[in-house]
Amino acid sequence: MSSLTRMVALVLGGAGEVGEGITRALLEAGAAVAVASRDNARLSQLHDRLPVEWDGRYVPIHGDIGTAAGATAVRDRVEFVCGRCDVVVASLGGWWQKAPLIFTDLKDWQAVMATNLTPHYLAATTFLPLIHKRPGSSFLFISGAAAEVPVPNAGLMSVAAHAQLMLMRVLASEHRHEPVRINSLVIGTPVISRSRPDGDPDWLRAEEDVGRFVARLVSSADATRGEIIRLQSRAHVAALLAEVSGRPA
Repeated sequence: MSSLTRMVALVLGGAGEVGEGITRALLEAGAAVAVASRDNARLSQLHDRLPVEWDGRYVPIHGDIGTAAGATAVRDRVEFVCGRCDVVVASLGGWWQKAPLIFTDLKDWQAVMATNLTPHYLAATTFLPLIHKRPGSSFLFISGAAAEVPVPNAGLMSVAAHAQLMLMRVLASEHRHEPVRINSLVIGTPVISRSRPDGDPDWLRAEEDVGRFVARLVSSADATRGEIIRLQSRAHVAALLAEVSGRPA
């Protein structure tokens, strides 16, 4: 039996490029997976791409977690439909690369933070209270390499993404005596996905690499907590998974 069987996972942004890979890997591992998106069409399209045998475990949730009211509505819907939640994965945000920092303005700052930092804050404050006392629960932030590597003309992205890492560290410290495990995953390469099927041979694949690693990290077989895990390449992911598999249970 998979370590995710009978568990309920919520993937915020699970209809996105990386999020879909995570959703597929969690379903493959046996979890019931609720996917939250503000775009109903994307939820339906994702359903159409999934194997029919997963139909009973894929739960589309239409809602916008970019606002406090929207996030609360998603939480209430997940509780109503799924009965509980064990795992939350926040795969949120978009990309911004328009100008050097000194040539941005307050409108740019507010827009980037509203897309790439505020939703992570709302996800944490809305969904951690739902799971933090539950044995075996896990909350995972997904971030990109801009969190640690300055990218020309994308400085606002780096500021927002680095703040996500500190958000995780604060939450992990505050919940260190509770069952929930809180971690961040930093994706260190462009990701091969449905809309980008080609690239460097060692770029991470959305499902095979990122998704598989997430499924292992949030499972009851893992004990990692309060860590920033950096996925640097396909070979690196394979090595990490092999290392974990070789540990005594």
